[in-house]
Parts: sequence; C-alpha cells; structure tokens
Amino acid sequence: MTGRVQGIDYLQFRADGRINLDIRAIPETDDGCRIALSADGVAVPRVAESVAKLAANHRLSTAAKDYAWVNTRQIWGYGTVNFATGKIHIDAYNQ
Repeated sequence: MTGRVQGIDYLQFRADGRINLDIRAIPETDDGCRIALSADGVAVPRVAESVAKLAANHRLSTAAKDYAWVNTRQIWGYGTVNFATGKIHIDAYNQ
C-alpha cells in the first residue's frame, strides 16, 4: 500500500523521559481510497541524541472495498523518529 498521509500526533512528555503517543491520521492510497488510522504507543529518546525509539499499536478502518482487509488487522509498529529532521521510520507487523 502506498500513498500520502495527513494527521496529528499528540505527545505527552513524562518526567522520566518517556513520551506517550496518541496518533490520528487519514492515509490516502495512490488510487484515492481513504483509511482512518489511530495509534497509541511510546517513544523513548536516546541519550544525547535527537532520535527516539518508537513502539506503537495501530488500528485501521475504511469503507473502501479494495482495502476492507485492513478492518480486521491488528498492526504493531517499531521504529525510530528523528526530531531534528522530522523523519519517521516504522516497520509494521500484523497478526
């Protein structure tokens, strides 16, 4: 699946350094289908770096017939975010 995504990330910075994530987004596939995405998880910054490790639980939902399979999937993502560049890399796995 490829396309573009627009959304918002709500971050809760804890005193112990952990960052709680609450993510809402609408990916739009290259063929024009929209999918609702919600995710929650954590980010843990690396010491003295602008990079944090990510772990998140993703849920997807759509009315598009070609992508109806996403409605039954539970997706876990692991990766990194670079706060200096704004780049995020996530490897996603489903059941």
